[in-house]
Amino acid sequence: MSAAAGTAGFTLLKVGGSCLAERTGATAAALPLPPGRLLVVHGYSARLAAVRAAFSVAERPYTSPSGVASRFSDEGDVAAARLAAFLDARDLAAALAARGVAVTTLAGDRGALAGERKTRLRYRDGRTVRLARDDLSGKLTGVDRGRLDAAWGDARVLVLSPFLASGDGPLVCDADHAAAGVAVACGLAELTLVSDSGAFRVDGHAVAEVTAAEIAPLLAHASGGMSKKLHAVRRALEGGVRRVLLRAPDGGAGTVFRAA
Repeated sequence: MSAAAGTAGFTLLKVGGSCLAERTGATAAALPLPPGRLLVVHGYSARLAAVRAAFSVAERPYTSPSGVASRFSDEGDVAAARLAAFLDARDLAAALAARGVAVTTLAGDRGALAGERKTRLRYRDGRTVRLARDDLSGKLTGVDRGRLDAAWGDARVLVLSPFLASGDGPLVCDADHAAAGVAVACGLAELTLVSDSGAFRVDGHAVAEVTAAEIAPLLAHASGGMSKKLHAVRRALEGGVRRVLLRAPDGGAGTVFRAA
């Protein structure tokens, strides 16, 4: 993965979709606004559920051979995702602007984020592992720092929707993995994941600190979106990020993931 050379010069937050939609105002009011520029990569899961219901777009979930839950993406799914992300980005930008900072928005597939389509997506069908070859989800392969800077302009905050530009058209990308990829490509030392879960938990108890080497055995205790989140955290730490913080929008006890 490539990015323009030089120091990052910004702070990166990823805000989960479950913290947005009807909760956008409260989430934006509680988010930290560090000095300097802030990049906010956002999910849109809660809004997507509402868009699917409104337009009768059926969700098609699947589970990977490693146990990670996700959903298939065809053209209808991509259209629903883009609408949901647009609405969440618009509302989050407005709520942050209400705190007195200049905010702008960008969809990643407008040139800032490049990716490759997953042409051989493996999933479980009972005890059988099958292949899907027509999915429109992708893996982040490049970050164009110049495009990010141009979109930022004079604003302090850039809200980035996690879509990828590719030869197959726009692709959806998990927001945790998009944020991890941006952090690695731009040489960031730290990444914060804001989630309604607030912390990683084992048997109901919050785990305060985790090293990269400890993530693999913890995957057995993760389910749903948390499993995907742990894989993204591991990707960030293995790519050079030193610290990943998982926290709730209003702070409180979270989990700190460290490279060592």
